[in-house]
Amino acid sequence: MPITIEIVTPTQLVLRKTVDSFTGPGEIGEFGVLAGHRPLLASLRAGVVRYAEGGSEHRLAIGPGFAELDNDRIIVLTEKALDPAKLPTAEDRQAEIASAEADRERQDAALRAWSGPVSASEFQEAQLAVEWAQARLSVLRS
Repeated sequence: MPITIEIVTPTQLVLRKTVDSFTGPGEIGEFGVLAGHRPLLASLRAGVVRYAEGGSEHRLAIGPGFAELDNDRIIVLTEKALDPAKLPTAEDRQAEIASAEADRERQDAALRAWSGPVSASEFQEAQLAVEWAQARLSVLRS
């Protein structure tokens, strides 16, 4: 019995598929879902979503958000998502890799150079930016 996944951002439906399994980057750790799983509501961190379909594994980068599972249907609500399969050319992929590397380096440098007091929200924003860049790099390089 398969499960249906939907990954949705504020501007688009990124993915809707019937799959064999799903793995997501939960706020307190990675979690997996198979058909028949109990209902679940999870907070997500930026990271990599994996799903198995017909014996092959697929990966997408997502930003922070939430996942709700009920009746073998999981809906992922996230601020942003990157499906490397939707990048039409190798040049687009290389441009996205360069952008992610630049984002990660810029945020790392900003955190290291910080000389004033850091509020929790400022630190969290910088950390989320680094996690998003790392997730993008992970799916693009795989």
